[in-house]
Amino acid sequence: MLIDNYINFLNKKTPTIIMTGASGFIGRNLIDATVNNFKLVCIARRSQKEAGIAEHANIHWIQADIGNINNVEEFAQEILLLGGADHIIHLAGSNDNFSKLKAAVIRKNAVSRTKCLTIIKYFFFNVQINYIS
Repeated sequence: MLIDNYINFLNKKTPTIIMTGASGFIGRNLIDATVNNFKLVCIARRSQKEAGIAEHANIHWIQADIGNINNVEEFAQEILLLGGADHIIHLAGSNDNFSKLKAAVIRKNAVSRTKCLTIIKYFFFNVQINYIS
């Protein structure tokens, strides 16, 4: 089954977007808006089912925390097996009330995500990164 998913995903000639934070409010709506025109590699801490995202031939879901730098090489290799990507849309972030968070926590989250995106960029050097917050 997994091999069939890879083969079906690779056979499509549409551009591929890596979307971090895919299970959040913006991510879920962006998936709905783009799924028919792009291949989507969605990365989120929540599962596809928990996020309420229906199965679709253009969606490959990776459940991982991009804030954990130890996960990045593993899912970057998985994305390479899928044929790489053309764009990264970075939506991952804390959904807590920022006024309640301490500056150190916000800075730590931003630094860890930036490190992970830098590693992803290393694997996909031609990819365009878009940050949305």
